[in-house]
Amino acid sequence: MTLSVIIVNFNSGARLVRCLEHLSRQTFRDFEVIIVDNASTDGSLDKALAAAPAPLTPRAIRSATNAGFAAANNLAAREARGEWLVFLNPDAYPERDWLTALVAASERFPSADAFGSTQLDAADPSIIDGAGV
Repeated sequence: MTLSVIIVNFNSGARLVRCLEHLSRQTFRDFEVIIVDNASTDGSLDKALAAAPAPLTPRAIRSATNAGFAAANNLAAREARGEWLVFLNPDAYPERDWLTALVAASERFPSADAFGSTQLDAADPSIIDGAGV
């Protein structure tokens, strides 16, 4: 199974770099990363691409305008090669087994069309910021 991890960036600064660092540590390895830049003005996309740790080689889609979050995700989805689309915000820092757990869930529940993750507050991981689907 292959995955396409889609990240929408707008002036995310160092958060995008940190997000990519966490993705590079995933135990599941068969995935691509697509970053859609929504007309950022802070240089965050170029900084993140330059700092992307091996083995990541993110593909970048640069939008001339900020068409919004949904439009950016749709733009990346049209370019994605994976069997599953995985949507990740640049201020989310996934645990090492995050993708492995999502793949396992998709195999356990083959009739499901979507999965979600528990989200912990980055500043205080004892706080649940979202409970997934």
